[in-house]
Amino acid sequence: MATITPDKVDVVLETAVMSMSNLQEGLSHIQWQLERIPESHSPPILTKLLVNLPTSPPSNFPPTTPTALCRVDSNTLNIIRRPGVWASVDWEYSGWGDPAFEIADMMSHPKFMNVSAERWAWVMQMYAEMAGDETAVTRIQTYYPLMLVWWVARFARGLYEVPRGLDERLVTRPVCWALEAEEKMRWYGELAYEILVEETAVL
Repeated sequence: MATITPDKVDVVLETAVMSMSNLQEGLSHIQWQLERIPESHSPPILTKLLVNLPTSPPSNFPPTTPTALCRVDSNTLNIIRRPGVWASVDWEYSGWGDPAFEIADMMSHPKFMNVSAERWAWVMQMYAEMAGDETAVTRIQTYYPLMLVWWVARFARGLYEVPRGLDERLVTRPVCWALEAEEKMRWYGELAYEILVEETAVL
């Protein structure tokens, strides 16, 4: 999809619903979630993360980023495996964006919580090489912790809204959804803090 760019198509597309092409866009997505969580229901880990969010991009972050078609849906159940070219379905949130964000989005998806950091490092490097994109790894590493914080805020928002009937879904949630959401929020929070604070301090 990274080869499908605005200059190669006649179709008019909007920006992808959930994407990032720079630090500010990532921070704005987090802010959108925060505005829907009353301060009284904001978990301590979220407050701890917010004061450690970056205020400027890395010095090697490019001034402009590529724009290509982004699917913005890391759920592998929407990929049909078949001989030859695989098929991708459910393009509800798709649009233009930085294709490197697609990797950060996949890395942060709850379905892949058990994938090791070493494996993700390999994925980032392989993507950069296959795409011929020299700054891809830098951009992915910038978006990734932002997405982790976004997930912390998203789980916190769900824990506030769902009991109040404010976050309706077509599919019924399992009985243990709240416990699972709290566990995932804690996991995301710890990983985000490790990357934003502890790893940064080592550099």
